[in-house]
Amino acid sequence: MKKCIYKGTLKSVYVDKDKAEKVFALSYSKSDVLYEALNTARVEDTGLDIPRLLNVSVVDGKWTITSEYAKGETLKELLTKHPENADAYICLLYTSDAADE
Repeated sequence: MKKCIYKGTLKSVYVDKDKAEKVFALSYSKSDVLYEALNTARVEDTGLDIPRLLNVSVVDGKWTITSEYAKGETLKELLTKHPENADAYICLLYTSDAADE
């Protein structure tokens, strides 16, 4: 069963087991959806550990991006809880790629 974890005016995000579906409003442009999917694919290509893009489709007339769902706290949640660790979180973003080289 899909659970809504975010509802905005332009997009909503639903989770179903190990998949996340971002559903865009009817007014959202095709090019913006495809650009977002392309950017996700480019980040995947770097080897960064992010949820993988699984599908881009139209469901009930609305563009949808389906990806893997990663459980855990978002960077925003971590920064809100522990603002004193902001520098460490940012360093992790930059050093995670360097550690693989």
